[in-house]
Amino acid sequence: KMFAQSKDDKKRVESILQSLGFTTGKNDTINPQAFDFETFFNFYVHLTKRAEVERVFNEIVNSKKVMTAHQFVDFLNKTQRDPRLNEILHPYADTTRAKDLIALYEPNKYNAGRGQLSFEGFLRYLLSEDNNIMAATKFDLSHDMDQSLAHYFINSSHNTYLTGHQITGKSSAEMYRQCLLAGCR
Repeated sequence: KMFAQSKDDKKRVESILQSLGFTTGKNDTINPQAFDFETFFNFYVHLTKRAEVERVFNEIVNSKKVMTAHQFVDFLNKTQRDPRLNEILHPYADTTRAKDLIALYEPNKYNAGRGQLSFEGFLRYLLSEDNNIMAATKFDLSHDMDQSLAHYFINSSHNTYLTGHQITGKSSAEMYRQCLLAGCR
């Protein structure tokens, strides 16, 4: 029912799930224990081909398959770093920091041992907590979130209630319910 509006999306998701070893029959289910973070990450990577991230990676490594620690330092300092940051409070990345990040996010142990970052490791870094767009302190709740729903304002776009395709899909208040169950207030 989820893919009623887009048969191509359904085929794509089924194909990816099958490539990961899951059955995709109408009544099949996926055991949550079998769908661990690594499996989810692989599913996500296959589902969302990130051509723009591949382009950035390839510009850095040229024709190579891996990024060196020095190239990663340049990326961290020249591309990722906010130039408005204070150098004392937020020092520039160095090779040691780059190698630590590579060791953390590079799934290929051989590459990690050589201080090299593959595209998958690069993507893992970009999607990690070490690369959050917001400061970690902003994730801490500073307001009372125990009141009834009527005590809060809900800020949402007109797309929040859509359950499928933006133009031809159906709408439902269920999407708001899902947001609230996920902890949004």
